[in-house]
Amino acid sequence: MNFSTIITVLLSASHFSLTRCSRLDHEVAFARANRRVIGASTNNRSAVRAERTELSPFRAFEESVTTRIRDADDSSGCVIFPDGTISDLQSAPLVVHSEIVRLCSARNDDETRADRLNLATMMKQSGGYLIVKLSGSEAKAMSDMWACAIEIFDMRRADNVKTLMRHQRLTRDDDDSSESGYDYVETTINRSNGNLDPEGFSGIVGREHYQHALNAHRLLENLGEDVAAIMVSATGGVTPRKSRELVRKVSDDGTDMGFRDETPSSCSVHRLSQYVVLAEGDGNSDVSDNGGLEEVLRSHTDWTVATIVPVSDIAGLEIWQPSTRSWIRPELTAKRHWEMRLQYPGADDASSWNSRYVVVMAGKWLQILTNGGIESAIHRVVSIRGERRMSAPFFLRPRQTVPLGVQREFGEAKEHDMYEMNDTANVMRMQRFLRNLAP
Repeated sequence: MNFSTIITVLLSASHFSLTRCSRLDHEVAFARANRRVIGASTNNRSAVRAERTELSPFRAFEESVTTRIRDADDSSGCVIFPDGTISDLQSAPLVVHSEIVRLCSARNDDETRADRLNLATMMKQSGGYLIVKLSGSEAKAMSDMWACAIEIFDMRRADNVKTLMRHQRLTRDDDDSSESGYDYVETTINRSNGNLDPEGFSGIVGREHYQHALNAHRLLENLGEDVAAIMVSATGGVTPRKSRELVRKVSDDGTDMGFRDETPSSCSVHRLSQYVVLAEGDGNSDVSDNGGLEEVLRSHTDWTVATIVPVSDIAGLEIWQPSTRSWIRPELTAKRHWEMRLQYPGADDASSWNSRYVVVMAGKWLQILTNGGIESAIHRVVSIRGERRMSAPFFLRPRQTVPLGVQREFGEAKEHDMYEMNDTANVMRMQRFLRNLAP
């Protein structure tokens, strides 16, 4: 089966169709640097075409993503709250981690190719995300990670913790207010020794919590790479081994691949975060039909290969599902799935139920790597006033050479681009560039 046939199957099944890498706010800064609002109605096709001829392939891609975000923001779609019925849970994009591992490492026979294509179709239909069910040592690693995060924020007023703490405000040109967004401590992998940065992190949290943070970092990183490799294989018709090699070459896990301008630490980062607790009367909500919830992180997509989000015990993540034109709350879906499991004999107890689930969202680099077969997930975060919500997103980002190379090759409009009006062709050109990337 060739690539065009696979993409046709995916589309018909789903019913809808760079500055230097920084460890701080890479996806926000990069998006702002390249965003350009087209001053024409989407119904005015000629005006849009005229405007787009002035854009480089990369900026045209970024603009197409921005248009999707505006469409989600302008929609009157409501939030779907799963009611826990069998039919709802069967339609959820939920997969066990062992199946992810199998599909990433299995032989490339007809059965596993079909299974990978089914998983890619599921991710596309959902709006670019999967819920992955963990068990055993994996769930224990997530539980230990949450304990580490709680310890950090309980010590947040200590001087040594303050030096590590940062604040992420609302995205897209908000003021520098600390009354929204979240505070976080960010870890990366030191490229020379494989330890966690920042320096001194171990001394602050202690050796036990340091090891918990390192274990979680590696687990989430590997999970993101595995899901990305499956999507690349399913949409591109390449073997799992080849797709895994491509994903590992592009994404930054802290290993030295011999590229020029490698950063001292990985561009991929893990953020242990706590959202600002909204007091009564606070809030910057643009959400009018969301049950009184306040929007604390506005709708956006990430400049990542994948964003891996361990499920929080307090739901707040919302993902836009174009097929239903609704915002989905995957953390509630995961909780209902766990509650259903408790009805059966022999089920585990409900302690730390959220440690057993992780949400994997496609980033914009995965959209490019799959030639648009998997679109980046549009997501936002909402909060209930007075509640302390923690989060621990892992941003699987590319190596510094990737955004630098793409920006250098596709960041400026050239004469041959003036006749290129096809978004798919532009993305395909960037994808070919990434496939041929070499140290």
